[in-house]
Amino acid sequence: MEYFMKLRRNKFRLFIALFNVCELFFFSQLVAQENTALDSVFARYPDNSAILGAKRLDVTIELDHGKPVMTFDSYSEYIAISDNARLFADSKEYFSNKFVMKNLEAYSLCPENKRVKKIPVKTFLKTTETRGNLFFDDQYAYRFTFPSVSKGTRMITKSSSECVDPVFPIRFYFGNYLPSENMTISVTCPDDIDITYKLYGKDTAIIHSNLKEKSGKKTYTWHVDRNKCYVRDDIAPDLDYFMPHIIIQIARYTYKGVKTDVMGSLEDLYRWNYSKISNVNLSSSPVIKALTDSIVEPQWSAEEKVRKIFAWVQTNIKYIAIEDGENGYVPREADLVLKRRYGDCKDKTSLLVAMLKSQNIPAGFSWVGTIDIPYRKSEFASPFSDNHMVAAWWKGDNSPVILDGTTRYHSMDEVPSFIQGKQCMIEKGKDDYYLYTVPLSSPESNLTYDSLAIELSGDTITGNGFALFT
Repeated sequence: MEYFMKLRRNKFRLFIALFNVCELFFFSQLVAQENTALDSVFARYPDNSAILGAKRLDVTIELDHGKPVMTFDSYSEYIAISDNARLFADSKEYFSNKFVMKNLEAYSLCPENKRVKKIPVKTFLKTTETRGNLFFDDQYAYRFTFPSVSKGTRMITKSSSECVDPVFPIRFYFGNYLPSENMTISVTCPDDIDITYKLYGKDTAIIHSNLKEKSGKKTYTWHVDRNKCYVRDDIAPDLDYFMPHIIIQIARYTYKGVKTDVMGSLEDLYRWNYSKISNVNLSSSPVIKALTDSIVEPQWSAEEKVRKIFAWVQTNIKYIAIEDGENGYVPREADLVLKRRYGDCKDKTSLLVAMLKSQNIPAGFSWVGTIDIPYRKSEFASPFSDNHMVAAWWKGDNSPVILDGTTRYHSMDEVPSFIQGKQCMIEKGKDDYYLYTVPLSSPESNLTYDSLAIELSGDTITGNGFALFT
């Protein structure tokens, strides 16, 4: 019996030894393949310190108790081409209260004596994001630093997140500030969920797409191989105008035979927009009425009153934005804005509309995107097409006049440059809106005239100058 037990132990040891040899062989083969691949990457990008080796986003949409839930699995891999790539060791991943982080992992794969050593990131610092010390939203970031970055290091980040609000779109860029080897997004959903999407930017022909249907599910895939880097000049349009990217939305879904529209048309977009203002300023405010009465005269025309009210809000309400959760979409009550004497674009619009309505002047909330956004609502209705709110006054001839309370020195006749030419969705009631294109100012309205006459008298220069700015 002891002989057979010893024989079995020896066989088991032999098996373990053979397994280790095979594992070592396959691992050495894998390392050799990786080294060969890295050598070809080094050869393709001799002038770069680092590249984006791979970026992938896999989105799964499922119905959970009749409501769509989106889960996101993200993978990114940066490759250090030279030792100067230490500059790219600092990184961060963004999330928000809508796209909640479930898991985050980051690590470096470092070449070491013909092997690869995995060194995980141990410290993640959660931070909030502010812009210009005036704008705060609910977006947060995890900052971290990849360890031991040198030539050949692969800096890898993996994350998982979830969104339970089906309205919010998915945006994926097929470009980066570094050259990229492969960028892929896939969306998998059941047949009872319909999605809609649109490609933006230049060079969209480089995007390859595929659709597979199996067992009642659809998988859409878009990918780009070996794309150039994209760098924005300070005076150039925003990167969204020319970097190829895609916006994907849930258009509708069916549950137990009932179809629900989500975000597939202008009507869907307006219904969602209106839901964010439908419970704001439901009753007239005696405080706002008394204030407005004190700054206008009863005998004034509607236009004279609008001018005075608009100028008062510009001058007396400071622009400060605090977008925490739903406050990023819902204006605050006009009474609160007046009490605080500050607010963002939505808050200033809320006060403007309330003050105008207190004088029986027809006005409404209006959603518009600034010029750094290339999207037009009439081409693809999406929440991404708007990032700003203004008020609209309906003149006697039923034409809208745009009032942007965030500016300080524009008159009522002037529209700030950052919304000129953009499509504005003006509220006209629960089920009615007006899609209006904000006009462009004429060149003559932005004129600089400068004249200077000088003469030399002895060793002295004298003269007169005249300058006119409109």
